[in-house]
Amino acid sequence: EDLLQSIGRVADERRLGIQIHVLETKYQRAYFHRTYGKSAVEWLDELGFLTPQVSLAHGVWLSQLDIGIVAGRGSAVVHNPSSNLRLKSGIAPLPRLHSAGIRLALGLDSSTLNDDMDMLQEMRLSANLQRVPGVTSATVPLEQIFRMATANGSDVLGWGKVSGTLEPGK
Repeated sequence: EDLLQSIGRVADERRLGIQIHVLETKYQRAYFHRTYGKSAVEWLDELGFLTPQVSLAHGVWLSQLDIGIVAGRGSAVVHNPSSNLRLKSGIAPLPRLHSAGIRLALGLDSSTLNDDMDMLQEMRLSANLQRVPGVTSATVPLEQIFRMATANGSDVLGWGKVSGTLEPGK
């Protein structure tokens, strides 16, 4: 707890972003419930760690309560679909995250399915994984997935002023 709170203070003082891997696997989910009697997101929130400067990598096993907390704190989630599939972690609930208004970015996490770090392939995978059966199933619009891989990713990293869009000066 002390380390995370110190990291949060230093990041706030220096206006730095923080990325932390959270609920990538069901084992992490089980560990927090067994050890703390709550989810990792609830625990981080009680520490005062979740802020708009924090991005959560993966978030595969976020509950609806967790999603509400992350959205309320303005934290972001970085979706890493290829890595999650390769490591058999699961599939993040992208449509639910998007519907909650969470800032979303797309990442590769250096462990993609084809070992090629191809962001275009990652965008396609992200779009296709959310296509669950049912005509009323929610999906994240393709334009938003493109933004997750470009402008949103740069913003989450704190690089939005210098990258992420095609315009003069970037």
